[in-house]
Amino acid sequence: MKISVDNQLRQINLDPSIQLRVGIKELVDSLTESRRRVVRIVVDDVEITGKFDHEKYDLSFSDVEKIELFTADPFVLALDSIPMLQDFIMKMKLEIGSATEWYRFGRVDEASNSMARIADGLTLITHTIERLRSLLELDFSCLIFNEKPILDHYSKLAEMIEELIGAQNETDWILVADLLEYELLPVIEDWDGILGLLSQKGSELLNVAAIA
Repeated sequence: MKISVDNQLRQINLDPSIQLRVGIKELVDSLTESRRRVVRIVVDDVEITGKFDHEKYDLSFSDVEKIELFTADPFVLALDSIPMLQDFIMKMKLEIGSATEWYRFGRVDEASNSMARIADGLTLITHTIERLRSLLELDFSCLIFNEKPILDHYSKLAEMIEELIGAQNETDWILVADLLEYELLPVIEDWDGILGLLSQKGSELLNVAAIA
């Protein structure tokens, strides 16, 4: 069996009876220790990246001929994703504005559809922020924005999801509109600035890594 990392063949000793699911995790963990992150996994020319229920994972190493792993610098991955998240946040602010107006004018059906998109968007934002934290290896309790740790800003963002769902379940549309306009929107706007700070920190880390 051939194992390659970024198109370079590697001599890696693994028990051929090990299930692919277990063995690939070991490979990924070993590359993470060398400050690389696996971004693509290909087994016998079949892409299985992120497809954790793919049948290939149930095979053993002796059942496959070729495993290809492709990696990237985690700092570069983070810096590349920040502008995309900033663009997404801009669209979220517009969505929040629309939902607020619809609730205030009693157009509940349109507002509810918009709220579903907002809830999905908030989940995506929190997951992406957590990924940024992991890629940059930052301690959000030590980084300060607007006199508060970034961890507090992150916790508030997560709390807003529950508050909005609770208010919507109570069918208190005025409360939902107020939460959107006076609570959620400022929190989202703060994250615009926080992402700028994270981008600065990521650039600094990347420069230090290049020197090292």
